[in-house]
Amino acid sequence: PIEEDRFGLEHTVISHVTQSDFQLAKAMLQRVREGKTRVNSYAAVGIAMVAASHPTEAIELASDLSGSDRTSYVSTILSRWVRHDVQGLLDSLSQFSDPQVQSAAAAKLIGRNETVDILTDDQVEYASKYLAGEEAEPIRVTR
Repeated sequence: PIEEDRFGLEHTVISHVTQSDFQLAKAMLQRVREGKTRVNSYAAVGIAMVAASHPTEAIELASDLSGSDRTSYVSTILSRWVRHDVQGLLDSLSQFSDPQVQSAAAAKLIGRNETVDILTDDQVEYASKYLAGEEAEPIRVTR
C-alpha cells in the first residue's frame, strides 16, 4: 500500500533490484501500477542505467511514459546525466530523435554550466542551437 511506502511496494522492490541488475529491474517495470509509483520506479531504473554508463538507453525508456510522467522522467534522467557525463550528453544532443528531449538536454547542459563552469563558449553555442520554445531565449556567453 502506498500509505505505508510513499511510492508503493513495486518501487521499493525495483529500487533494490536496480542495485544488482538494472536489466531485470527494467523488465519488471511493465507490472508497476500507474501514477507516482510508476514514474518513480522508471526513474530508479533510469538512474541506475546512467550510473552504469547506459544513459541513451535510459532516455529511450521515456517512450513508455506519457504526459507529465514522461516530462518528469526525462528531466530526472537528464539531471543525473549532466552530473555524470557532461561530454557524453553534449555529444548525444544530435542523436536524440525527439526535439523536446534535445531541447531539455541542451537546457540542462546550459543551466548546469551557469552553476559550474563545464562548457566552453563554443559548446554553449552548440547546445543552444537545440533549445526550443521558452528555453530558446538568447544565451549570452559571459566570461
